Amino acid sequence: MRRRSLLLAAFAALSVSALSAPAVAQNVPAYITAAVNDAGRPAADKMRDANRKPAESVAFSGAKAGDKVVDFIAGGGYFTRILSKVVGPQGHVYATAPAMPMGGGMPMGNMPMAGGMPMGKAMPMDKGMPMGGGMPMGGMGADGLKAIAADPAYSNVTELVQGTSRLVVPEPVDVVWTSQNYHDLHNPGPFHADDIAAFNKSVFDALKPGGVFLVIDYVAAPGTGFTQSPTLHRADPEAAKAEIIKAGFVFEGESKVLARPGDSHTSRAREQDDQFVFRFRKPS
Repeated sequence: MRRRSLLLAAFAALSVSALSAPAVAQNVPAYITAAVNDAGRPAADKMRDANRKPAESVAFSGAKAGDKVVDFIAGGGYFTRILSKVVGPQGHVYATAPAMPMGGGMPMGNMPMAGGMPMGKAMPMDKGMPMGGGMPMGGMGADGLKAIAADPAYSNVTELVQGTSRLVVPEPVDVVWTSQNYHDLHNPGPFHADDIAAFNKSVFDALKPGGVFLVIDYVAAPGTGFTQSPTLHRADPEAAKAEIIKAGFVFEGESKVLARPGDSHTSRAREQDDQFVFRFRKPS
């Protein structure tokens, strides 16, 4: 009897362990795994996969073959390349880059980036590796995106250079994706959205009925809203959720794949820090 009880207890423990273990990877479709493992991705991008969890994040968005996807403020194209392979030749990726101010000047000074590199510093721009804050390498012109769009291996990618106050796309899309930069829309500078409500409405209007707005960003302490955005590059998840829902979106859920409970939320964000992954849907 005692032996049977011990066996039952051990089985129960194993069952609980199996249920509590991360199961997200098991839900990643093979075509997404193949896109992440694609040989054309730069080694520098692949080195960041452990922190960014691209397979799980893209799977959560529901992006699939044939979809039209916007990679908003696509930076050096970390997700652009992956999304390109996910949607395949029948799909398309519109990768946006913020437009340069008139005259080519960039009044950014030494504004800090979430990746730890101050803006305005000289740095090599030929590696195609986006910074931790989601901002584009190669300046506002996003030379990395131009190179991706010109590469026959990514013939389904189009770069859209435009302001960040309103999303403009040439056709209705299935997914609008933005990673590590929603907070920047609240900051002074070239990523600032003049009217955040109007921006979110433009995303809503760009999507097909039933389309998804996928937002990944660094977590700020509860109740701080966007007050920590200029200094810590973080956003209060509930504040972001509230203003996006106002545009007409339905909050469909979140993934905890980028949750880092040990993050104190008091330092400038880095890629290994706590992030929320929210999925919003435009009603059909």
